[in-house]
Amino acid sequence: FELAQQIEPGNPRAAAGLKRTGGLAPVLPALAAAETALGAGNAARAAELYQQVLEADPQNAAAAEGLKRARGAVSDEAYARQVGDALASLRAGRYDEARQALERARALRPQAAEVAAGFAELASALAGRDLSGARARGSELEAAERWAEALTVYE
Repeated sequence: FELAQQIEPGNPRAAAGLKRTGGLAPVLPALAAAETALGAGNAARAAELYQQVLEADPQNAAAAEGLKRARGAVSDEAYARQVGDALASLRAGRYDEARQALERARALRPQAAEVAAGFAELASALAGRDLSGARARGSELEAAERWAEALTVYE
C-alpha cells in the first residue's frame, strides 16, 4: 500500500488499505484468543473477542466467520441447557417450570424434535396427574357415599 501511494499519492484504495493494515497488529492477539476460546468450548467468550476484532477491523473476514460460528455454538449451548432444564423439571414434577423451559427451547429451535417430544411428555404427565386427582376425589366421594357426585367425577 505504501508503494501504491508512492506511485499514485491520491489513490483512495491505497490509503484505506494502509490505514487498515496499520490497525491490524492490535487485533491479531484478540483474533487468536477468540479462536482458542472457541476451540476450548467457551463460545460466549469467543463471541466477545470476535466482536472486539470486528469493532477494530470491520472488514476482517476471519472474525466475521468466527463470530458466526461462536454465536451458533452459544445458541446450541442455550438450546441444550433449556431442553435439559425442561427434562429435569418434568422428572421432578415441576410442570410449570418444564413448560417455561420448553417454550424457551422452542424459541431457539421452533421445529426441533426434542421440543415436540418434551411437550408431549409434559401433556402426558399433566394428564396422569389430573387422572390421579380425579381417582382420589372419586374415592373420597365413594367413602362419603355421595354416589352421584362420584359418578360425575369418574365420567
